Amino acid sequence: MRTWILGVALLLTACGGGGGSSAPASQPVEGDVPEIANLIVSPETVKYMQGDGTVMAKAEFEYSDSDLDIQQMQIEMSDGSSQTIPLGSIPTVHGTMIEEFEVSTAESGTFTVDIWLVDAAGHDSNHLSADILVESAPPEISNLRLSPETVLHMAGDGSIDATATFDYFDADIDIASMQIEMSDGTSQKIPLGSIDTASGTLTEEFVVSTVEPGAITVGIWLVDTIGNTSNQLSAEIEIIVDADASVWLQRASGLPNILNDVHWNRQQFLAVGDGGLIMRSEDGITWSRVESGTTVNLNAITYRGLYASDYYVVGDEGTVLHSPDDGANWSPTVAQGPEDVSLRAIRSYGFVALIAAGKKEGGADTAFIMSSVDRGGTWTIAENLPQSGRSVTDLSVYVPQIVATTQIEDYGDDREARVLVSDDGLNWIEVVLSTESIGTYSIIRYDDQYWAAGRVGLMYTSADGINWFEHQTSAGGTKFWALARTDFRLIADGENEFYGWGPVDATGTETFDSGKTWTSFAIAAGYDTRGLAWGNGRFVSVGCAGSDEECVGLDQGEGAIFSTP
Repeated sequence: MRTWILGVALLLTACGGGGGSSAPASQPVEGDVPEIANLIVSPETVKYMQGDGTVMAKAEFEYSDSDLDIQQMQIEMSDGSSQTIPLGSIPTVHGTMIEEFEVSTAESGTFTVDIWLVDAAGHDSNHLSADILVESAPPEISNLRLSPETVLHMAGDGSIDATATFDYFDADIDIASMQIEMSDGTSQKIPLGSIDTASGTLTEEFVVSTVEPGAITVGIWLVDTIGNTSNQLSAEIEIIVDADASVWLQRASGLPNILNDVHWNRQQFLAVGDGGLIMRSEDGITWSRVESGTTVNLNAITYRGLYASDYYVVGDEGTVLHSPDDGANWSPTVAQGPEDVSLRAIRSYGFVALIAAGKKEGGADTAFIMSSVDRGGTWTIAENLPQSGRSVTDLSVYVPQIVATTQIEDYGDDREARVLVSDDGLNWIEVVLSTESIGTYSIIRYDDQYWAAGRVGLMYTSADGINWFEHQTSAGGTKFWALARTDFRLIADGENEFYGWGPVDATGTETFDSGKTWTSFAIAAGYDTRGLAWGNGRFVSVGCAGSDEECVGLDQGEGAIFSTP
């Protein structure tokens, strides 16, 4: 674009009287040199890589040239580039000129633009200069993940090394450092060295204090070489005081039915039991009853997703219940299991898949497993399970693998502890864990392994579900009904084993070092743990209060709930 703002060219003519003579008009002096003044360059700032590497800028300045022979504008920039812009015929001696020229945005920094005019005789005007800043693009970050998410109070003698992993983008590839500020008032600057790609994933270590319990908010951002800062992301690391499993307090007693299972979904506890009993608590201390709409014995509960509000419960007579609203209201799923099946376990996986298991009753009891890929709209039964005379007691889903624990219904001569393993929930293989025990009753994933709880204080571990190792815990006389874990420990609890009816005592064991050492604990005399969960900073145990005959035999014991402080 070319714009001239015309000045006024005065041609002076003198009109004389008297003799009638006239003075000659003033003439331009040949070879006059152009002059320029008041240079303004716009824009003064452009973005790095704006316009795919170049943008058009404007130079505005005043000019004068008495012999009217300006031919071109010359531009040189501090990046070494130059441009010559022909100007054509300029009909005025002076005025304001506006000319466009090209600026590279391929490199960030301040560029000096030097401008002058050249006339037909090759004379250069005076030079004027101005700066254009090619502004460095600030980095961008996304998808921040901190590890670990929870840390034991005073771990590492007061501090640990945590890692921050996040995705980054930086068009001009000049990231210099990572900045960290934490809600405990500490900050860290971590130099990053040379990063030679515009995008990718960074994983950096930083120090976290474990001196004070509670949640620490970690704010993270990047800084480039000229001080531009990225957006800031934050996440929390929880410094927790791990519960003392040697101390248990009774939270509910005299409940009309035995409780069989309990789960925590990072928002609340839900426990289920015989006679359709469902109990709910936000903290594990204060509990209230929820109407289930059934009197059938309910044996197991699960929830869908990490923070989902969908719960599923299974029980006797093929019962499958669903609550879409945090356990407040319950109704049967569209499809149910067979009426002659007692469902003892349920797990969710993926977004819509469920797997439920137990035993088919009547005659020779047999293990039973069914799965659904539509949230209980339909169920597919696994055929030809390789375990007769057994029931499935618990399930663990570690996608794509599913492991089911089993127990013998009628002991007889069968002394083998076994599990079932599947990759699809329909086709299963049998794996023998031990020839010295008659069953496994609960299973959990902890420290990158499966942990299956057995009788006489035995625990079995496997990294792949196929090869298993036996551990003798410190609770040698205990049948472990239930398992729970934090990030730092695994606990198992159940009932003391003996022959004949008598009192029951909930006894258990815990390990902080993946089974190298074990420490025993007791919850209460006259109490039998059926389900365990960890949440809200405490362990919760649900089960039966009464004698062995009442809790395991034909009589009906009372339900009870205990938790750590």
